[in-house]
Amino acid sequence: DPEELAIVERTLAPQTAVLALLRHMIASQEDTEVRSGALLALSLTRSPEDASLFVDALADDQIAEAAERSLRFYGQNEGSAVLSATKTAGPVARGAAISMVPLVARDGEAVLLLREALGAAEPDVVVAALRGLAELGQAQDLPHVCALSSSDNPSVCVAASHTIAALAELYPEAAAAAW
Repeated sequence: DPEELAIVERTLAPQTAVLALLRHMIASQEDTEVRSGALLALSLTRSPEDASLFVDALADDQIAEAAERSLRFYGQNEGSAVLSATKTAGPVARGAAISMVPLVARDGEAVLLLREALGAAEPDVVVAALRGLAELGQAQDLPHVCALSSSDNPSVCVAASHTIAALAELYPEAAAAAW
């Protein structure tokens, strides 16, 4: 019915304008408090198209804390969108986003993303993946994690050791076989 459609359009148009304004504020405002507030407000809408905006904001030191809080709100219902956004994020944002994975998703897709990130070139991404696997990993992850314990990067070695310890508590037989 055209009349009902017009009512829906009039109702949603202001919301669309508000969302566009929030996105614009995040991208162009100088004031970090305004940008942070806009991130938090936008996170409550849980629009899948905004996942990459929150992930990218993690790389901005001025609003990273607000981006993390926003991802927690947002990710409660949009975990798969956050997981997808981590795959295309820049190195700094990707490491920060991967560290958030256990907070926004705990399913098989999240574990697969963490496993893939173990092969990243950036140590921050690998460390974040190891920390995530310490919470979400399974017995089959132990051989890959053990291999990283001899990395040239000290941060990766330490994170791998912590992950081995966490997984060994859950899977002692697999840990003995992997070591």
